[in-house]
Amino acid sequence: MTIKAAQLIDDELAEQLSSCDVVALSRHALISRANFGPGKPAPPSDIEICAAAIAAAGELLTPAPRVVGVLGAGMPARILVALMIRYLSKLSHVAVFDGDARLATSLVDCCAALRQSRGVVVAAAENARDAVMGAELVFSTSSKGKAFRVPAEWLIFGAVLIEMTAPATPEAGPDGFDRSFTWDQLAEMFAGQRPGRLHADERVLVRLDGAR
Repeated sequence: MTIKAAQLIDDELAEQLSSCDVVALSRHALISRANFGPGKPAPPSDIEICAAAIAAAGELLTPAPRVVGVLGAGMPARILVALMIRYLSKLSHVAVFDGDARLATSLVDCCAALRQSRGVVVAAAENARDAVMGAELVFSTSSKGKAFRVPAEWLIFGAVLIEMTAPATPEAGPDGFDRSFTWDQLAEMFAGQRPGRLHADERVLVRLDGAR
């Protein structure tokens, strides 16, 4: 099952994701941005942000996750699922929730063939908490411009939560998480200047909402 065959994204975008190692490139780009000198680099694209999220998961989760939760079912979620198909070798189950059930159903329908070709089950969850229950890795995007709030206590020990958009409440922060990373701190981790996970049971928060 290729990215294109999953029909998650259009042909042009599928070609961009398939033509090179976008996750490795994202790691290098992130480090370069952190060391950008005077001025300000151009904001990253959706693909770059999603690829950075997958790279962070690869760095922070060993072994690779089998169960993943995705909150939001818009284009960032579709890009994430396409990248998971390619890069998360042990992936077996993805639970998706969106406040608009039609978006979640559409994403799930596009992934129906993955069960037979890759042994990956993509299913819609009834609510946000069900989507993250038991997941080793959680991606929080948004639903109609509204971000999700995921308390640490919803997550199993050792889980990684990657926030792609600002949390639903401005005061929301890393409370309850053992370790957290901002966009710049993630670049430092990729460059070997900051440690990643120190213990296997740490709950880790990665916040990519400040990427733009």
